[in-house]
Amino acid sequence: MRFFDIIDFQVDFAFPSGMNIDAFDLSIIINNALDNAVDACKRQSEGSRTIVLDAYRRENMFFMNQ
Repeated sequence: MRFFDIIDFQVDFAFPSGMNIDAFDLSIIINNALDNAVDACKRQSEGSRTIVLDAYRRENMFFMNQ
């Protein structure tokens, strides 16, 4: 079994149109956050391994939760 087969991954993400956010910059931020989450899952010896990524726009702000 590969390690990634035992990580539950849930995502609710929509790229915010109409905002001045560079897609490349946002991809770097998301990649770093997911790398950190996978590393944390690898170190967890017990319990479920779940990564949740939510992103949403509220007025002129963009939020990401992990």
